[in-house]
Amino acid sequence: MVRSELVIPKVWRSEIEGIALFLLFSIVSIVLSRQFEATIFTGPLFTIGSSTYYLSFPLLSIIPLFFLATSIFRIYNVRYSVDKGGVRARLGVISVKEIDYSVRYEDIRAINIGRTIIEKMLDIGKVEISSAASSDVELTLEGVAYPDDIKRMLERERDKRQKNMTRNYNKETAEEMRKAGVI
Repeated sequence: MVRSELVIPKVWRSEIEGIALFLLFSIVSIVLSRQFEATIFTGPLFTIGSSTYYLSFPLLSIIPLFFLATSIFRIYNVRYSVDKGGVRARLGVISVKEIDYSVRYEDIRAINIGRTIIEKMLDIGKVEISSAASSDVELTLEGVAYPDDIKRMLERERDKRQKNMTRNYNKETAEEMRKAGVI
């Protein structure tokens, strides 16, 4: 079975702040661990013959690992996809609670892009999709690469679907008018 679904991944570049904090606190934890050797726990790992191998664990390494784990969680906890029916966002993929949002192409009213200056330089951003059912943004694809291309793709598909709906509506209306003897 072939699945016709395009997955739009959240990219690592979108978590630049978390990665920068990881690098910064890694350097700080190395410097502080060298100055305060009491923060390094050392214990025997295993013995082979007369040689004993030890494992040293710097306690301060937990701080940068927290920022790295948070960034990884934010990246892999969402899944954005586009298929023949519309746009879908699944939030909480690796969480206890998962929320699934979807918008059909026919219901898309507006597609907007939001980016900061840094996100412009990295060519990432968020794509906000508003539907006809609500005045607010219904679906947001955050931290995606090439948001302009995604917007164009969604607008092209939306316009194609709306054009087909109008054409089908006009055919049905003309047929009803012929049956009623108006035409």
